Amino acid sequence: MLSRRDTQREFGLLALAVLPSFVLLLMPQRSLRRRLAFFSRAWFSKWAKFDKDTLKTLGVDAFFTYGVVSNLNAGITIALAWGAFSQGSGMSPLAPGQWKGFLTTYTAIYLSLGTILRPVRMALAVSLTPLYGRGVAALRASLPFRETRPKLNRTIALVLISLVFNTMGTCAVIALGAWLAGLVTGVPAFPPGYTFTWPGRGASA
Repeated sequence: MLSRRDTQREFGLLALAVLPSFVLLLMPQRSLRRRLAFFSRAWFSKWAKFDKDTLKTLGVDAFFTYGVVSNLNAGITIALAWGAFSQGSGMSPLAPGQWKGFLTTYTAIYLSLGTILRPVRMALAVSLTPLYGRGVAALRASLPFRETRPKLNRTIALVLISLVFNTMGTCAVIALGAWLAGLVTGVPAFPPGYTFTWPGRGASA
């Protein structure tokens, strides 16, 4: 059974959790919309001015973190384009003669949605940099050159993490997106009789 002090503490925490929502309910809707619009514009304006040169001033980890975020974003964009193309054409991008049309769809999504989300990528990269740095440090501590050649040790750690997240992570996102697109659209990622060739050529057995 909770003591009086514990009960008061729980009530205080509950009040702190509910109060912001209660204030928003009491706030005039027009005022609320203006405030939300102001903060969203200010946020996007701040991060829209944030470029790669500014990112470099935050250190190597920030730059590499942006590479991870950017590559995963590219994977998500490819997955979205895969689904949009399959839905519109009724065919997989891997079907013979369909790769060029898929690239057109991908480019359109990348230039529109990708441009809009650029501030989001920058903000994510900056916020995830400490986590990325801790991951590099943990990996460095387990590598064999941590004491004899620390610079080489750090380079190896960066390469390994980049390989896992930039390459394998991006490929996993694309594969998962293509699979989900097939489930949603009813168009399988691999056409019947498909055998692998370089994208754009297509092949059938």
